[in-house]
Amino acid sequence: MIEQFPAINTLIPVFTLPAATGNAISTWQYKQRNSLVLLFYRGDRPEAMTYLRALAEHYPALRAEDAEVLAISPEPVAALHERQIRWQLPFPLLADPDGAVIPRFTCWDAVRHELRPALYITDRFGALYARYDADHEGELPTPEDIRAELEFIAIQCPE
Repeated sequence: MIEQFPAINTLIPVFTLPAATGNAISTWQYKQRNSLVLLFYRGDRPEAMTYLRALAEHYPALRAEDAEVLAISPEPVAALHERQIRWQLPFPLLADPDGAVIPRFTCWDAVRHELRPALYITDRFGALYARYDADHEGELPTPEDIRAELEFIAIQCPE
């Protein structure tokens, strides 16, 4: 079966997931306000934690580009809540333990409850500008590369 994920220059599907804070977050609430960096990560693994901490360190620079980071994991809300507090992550961690959203964006093994790490970068209208997938989070673009993509998006849409 060939996977059909969002293609460059198409709109990503709108979704809503529970956040570590307990409230629900929808991509729709960022429409026309922020570019999005959607990170699909594998959960509490060393490489994933290193990547999340790097994004957190560079978060102010990403926000300066009018972007929001949403990190989606197959873990339950309780695990994400603990991580958000322990690591003081400034961006939302979203839970998708049932795989309601993950398979629309990256490879998902429902039996093993695992995903292939992926990163999407959209403009403020939800149009996909860049998509990356990797065998592990360490192969995804650096926060500096993400910021460069966001700068490019801003140049394309200067208003």
